[in-house]
Amino acid sequence: MNIVIYDKKNLEIIARPIITNLEEFKNNPSLFYPDWNAEKHIWSELEYENPVLDNEKLRESTKEELYKAGKYTLAENELLENGKIKTVELSEFEYIENNIIKLNREKRIDEIKKELYELRLEYDVAPFEFEVGGVKYLQNNRSIDQS
Repeated sequence: MNIVIYDKKNLEIIARPIITNLEEFKNNPSLFYPDWNAEKHIWSELEYENPVLDNEKLRESTKEELYKAGKYTLAENELLENGKIKTVELSEFEYIENNIIKLNREKRIDEIKKELYELRLEYDVAPFEFEVGGVKYLQNNRSIDQS
């Protein structure tokens, strides 16, 4: 079994001794790590990538702590709200800039134009009915040919 020993000041790993069992290590840490000093060192069964010492207990840093330390970059759909990282659902026309959700107007306008063109084609394909001398006729719309 392995444990990880950290320096309390900088939380760097200073040793990874192999122990026979946890109780023996707790009773006599110097048996497994001769330089053990309870005031300078702290141990854990887990190895943390970004450890934080919180009330004399080790834990992994939160996203917010990593962001403040410059070790985490917000994803495209994340923003900071009241000191917390919040994940938001963005439409294909939205993006986040300077922690504000913005609309990509050009992209949205192009999409609306495309939708309107498709609706016009759909409308233009439909034949229309007209009446001459009491007789009803169906005529294909010729505006399609003019576009």
